[in-house]
Amino acid sequence: MSDPIPSEGSIKSENDTNNSHKQKNKVSLSISNRLNAQKKFDSEKIFKKRIRDVVEGNAVTIIMSIVTLYALIGDDIRLWATRKPTDPIFFSLMLGCLFLFSFEILINSVVVDEFKYSFFFYLDIIATLSIVFDIPYLLYPLNRLLGAPTKADDNNAIAGVLHEASIT
Repeated sequence: MSDPIPSEGSIKSENDTNNSHKQKNKVSLSISNRLNAQKKFDSEKIFKKRIRDVVEGNAVTIIMSIVTLYALIGDDIRLWATRKPTDPIFFSLMLGCLFLFSFEILINSVVVDEFKYSFFFYLDIIATLSIVFDIPYLLYPLNRLLGAPTKADDNNAIAGVLHEASIT
């Protein structure tokens, strides 16, 4: 037995059926993609909110307040109440302050939408960069990079040169 040859009308109806199924599949995929994107957006929003709640929570606020107080008066305490051998401890703590402030700026930039490029964003960056001047581990290499004289350069003075210059 031979297969019957389909008529023109039956071919068109099969094509129409295939096209309508393809369109339905595209529509359902489009809706599915939108729903997945919405779920991803919602989960990202929830994640940001949780991190924001932690950053603005009492524990982090107290810790960062203590770090801020140390950043403000730690170097003065080092100079006033301790001797030279304890300097590395104070410098390491100040380096920790620099790291914590930088981390806080990064987290707030990602999590808090209003923070990025705001007045407080730039204020925090300037305040954080000012800590570099209290840490010799960072200041001396920066001075060398910029060509400024360092403490080591002062020790390499040639004896008698200042005296001869002041006579003439």
